[in-house]
Amino acid sequence: MKAIISRRQRRFIKQAALIFAPLFLLCLLAASQPIHAQFESPTNSYWRHSASLRLQHVLPIDINHDGIDEVIIVTENGDVDLISADGISLWQYGAAAPVHAIGTVNLDGPDNPDREIVLALTNRLVVLSVDGKEMWETAVSAVTPPTSLYTHSSETFSQAWQAQYDAVPIAVQAIDRNGDGWEEIAVLLQSGRLHLYDANGALQWRYTRGTTPGLNAEGRLAVGDLNGDGQEEIVLATFRRFSQMTIIDGEGVAQWDQPIGISGHVTALTLVDFPEYNGVEIAVGTDRGNLNLYDRQRSRIWPRTLNKPITTLAAANLETGPALIVGTAVGTVTAFSGEGRRLWTRQLAEQANRPIIALAALPYLPDDRQPHLSAILGSENGGPEPNDIWL
Repeated sequence: MKAIISRRQRRFIKQAALIFAPLFLLCLLAASQPIHAQFESPTNSYWRHSASLRLQHVLPIDINHDGIDEVIIVTENGDVDLISADGISLWQYGAAAPVHAIGTVNLDGPDNPDREIVLALTNRLVVLSVDGKEMWETAVSAVTPPTSLYTHSSETFSQAWQAQYDAVPIAVQAIDRNGDGWEEIAVLLQSGRLHLYDANGALQWRYTRGTTPGLNAEGRLAVGDLNGDGQEEIVLATFRRFSQMTIIDGEGVAQWDQPIGISGHVTALTLVDFPEYNGVEIAVGTDRGNLNLYDRQRSRIWPRTLNKPITTLAAANLETGPALIVGTAVGTVTAFSGEGRRLWTRQLAEQANRPIIALAALPYLPDDRQPHLSAILGSENGGPEPNDIWL
């Protein structure tokens, strides 16, 4: 793994307003293009885009299913831009409020693979079409009023009671709960409540076990087909005095009688498919540096300790096979095999004072000319310095 972009080297990213294509040409934009296309036009490999304000979200996605990724960027004031792989702004949308989470979903089924964009704002969801047009907006509530409130109070009083609490989404994921290619929208709130919305914005169910309005449950969310039946489930980790993790099926029902208790705060959660085991495994990292791999039956396959807070996880394909990549708060990146064997470790922060804030890996094993993995190295103590991107 070589550093191809750093503060003292070729190009950098300023969170304040600028974004460079290497952020996702790292491996994500490159992943979607044929090999010959990636090397035909080296002059078009990098570009600069000036945003209106500091960037809040950056999401690479092949939104129109043409085999080439676009990049969705969202500024802190809610301005949304879709940028092509050549750096051209395809459309803009103004949400007029901060966007807390962003995701994409295929609401039209397998016959129309274009992906809609979900913007999660305080107390509402907005869905945009592939061309940036608003399709619908729906309200999101932080609490469910008791029946007695409707029975003995006016509608105005009920609305005022609900307005005491803001619904703040922190994660959005698409889920195909029926295995039919039609996806729906799972939304995790800051309180730990989980909502599912259908293609028209209608609320299908709420999962509220152990949640309290106004609580910051520090939730983490992952979606995948854990048992190979073609229907996706949701893995949810939240914090209430200690961290808890459970699996929720497509009907909003917890699959375990009791959540798994995890020491410390869960800071990273991902799914990984190791051939050594049956089904898809759940990888969990904590602020205490603990890395645990679980199967879908609640059994812990193995624990490992990095002794440093874990900040991010990613599944990757390396020359040696599938691997779990772990980033820490001190700038290390470590790869583990399915057996839990440490394959390698790289120290990206020379002074061990900068966190790994994101990892991304190709979904396949590329040839020797392409990088397998990218890592974004944050600034020291959250300062204004540019982030560094490593391949």
